[in-house]
Amino acid sequence: MRYFIGCSSKDEVDQKYHHLAKEVGKILQNEKIVVGGSYSGLMGCVAKENACEVTQVILDVYVSKDEVLDHGIICHSSFERLANIWNLSDVFLFLPGGTGTLAEILSFLEENRTQNTKKILILNEDGFYDEVIQFFRKCQEEKFSPKEIFDHLIIFSHVEELKEFVRSVEK
Repeated sequence: MRYFIGCSSKDEVDQKYHHLAKEVGKILQNEKIVVGGSYSGLMGCVAKENACEVTQVILDVYVSKDEVLDHGIICHSSFERLANIWNLSDVFLFLPGGTGTLAEILSFLEENRTQNTKKILILNEDGFYDEVIQFFRKCQEEKFSPKEIFDHLIIFSHVEELKEFVRSVEK
């Protein structure tokens, strides 16, 4: 399985999120992962804990600022970057992040609407994504989004639930 890790690339976020990302990195230590940008912040925490292959898909405008890994793909647009991430990844896992992470969640949910094949996982530790999940429910309840768009969305309230999921998929 190859997991895309969507999360913050900011180092300044609260240390509790860094600890969470390190824990996720350990859970996925035998899995191939894809990161969608820099090797800093929470993305870097996950990648550094991972003992397997890490593929970095990064926009060319960030290459001068960030370390590009051995398995790096440099893209010239956000759309190209998202397409590469989609094609490289089997599962999409989202940890706390900002607007870029939210844009990725929405893009892959929408892509799954037509493809309907890939799992999208949200780690909602400490209720970080509560308002986003509430928005998804409202869209569904008020018929703005079809139920099927959320068929492959799995929300975990705690990292232990994610650990159990990864174990079950490995079997």
